[in-house]
Parts: sequence; C-alpha cells; structure tokens
Amino acid sequence: MSNAIVLQIGDTDLVTIVRQIDERLQEATKSHERLETRLAEEEKARERVEARLAEEMAERAALEKKLQEEVQTRAQLETRIVEALSAKAGGTDILAVNTLLNTKASTDDIKALQYALGRTNSEILDVRSEVSKKATAEDLQAIQQDLVVKIWAAKAGRA
Repeated sequence: MSNAIVLQIGDTDLVTIVRQIDERLQEATKSHERLETRLAEEEKARERVEARLAEEMAERAALEKKLQEEVQTRAQLETRIVEALSAKAGGTDILAVNTLLNTKASTDDIKALQYALGRTNSEILDVRSEVSKKATAEDLQAIQQDLVVKIWAAKAGRA
C-alpha cells in the first residue's frame, strides 16, 4: 500500500481539475489578448474616421462660408439691378428706359416695365426667404453626428 493521498472531487482528482483550470485560464488569456488587439485596431480606425470627419467638416464649413458669401453678393447685385431698373422705370431716367427697350418708351411701356420689375422683385424676395429657411450649419452638423453614432452602433452590433 502506498501512503499517497489522492484528493478527489466527484470522480476527478485535484491535479486534473487544476490542469483543466489552467488550460481554461490560458484560453481566456489568449482570447483577452485577441480582444485587446481588436480593440486597439478599432480605436485606430475610429481615430482615422474622426480625423476624416473633422477634415470634411472643415471643408464643409469653408464651402458653406463661400456659399453664404456668394448668396450675399448675388443678393446685393440683384438689389442693385432692381433698384436701378426701378429708378429708370419710375421716370427718373426715361432715356435709360428707352435704351433698355430699344424703342421709344411710351407711358404704357414704362408701366408694363414697372409691373414686371415689381413682380421680379417679389420673386427675388421669395427666393431670399426660401434660402433663409434652408438647413443651418448646426442642423447639418447634428445630422452628421447622428450618422456617426449610427455607424458605430451598427459596428458594435456586428462585433
């Protein structure tokens, strides 16, 4: 008879249980390392996406600023044209109206021109009010941020 003491839990001895625990621990460690690597890759990808988003937002802001400047310039030009034509049609410069019409202007011609200018002016004002109702930069930025959140949520769902 041997004096060796064998500890058992159920039908499994303690040495086997310790080996199984050690194997599971090693598997968990490898899995953890893979997750850490994947997390680091995802973080780098997120940083690249955020950098690109910042670049695009800067480009967008520059384009929006340029658009606003062009809209303002156009509005100023339209106002100057309407004012000039209105002054001419108002009888202050009959010779200029004659030049515009390429014929001698009658009172009826001048009244027709005044009516057309008034209608054109109201159309310009309608366009200006429509432009002012367009989405603001803050609205567009909020939409863009919502899309980024949805993209990350979708990525998290696939993981």
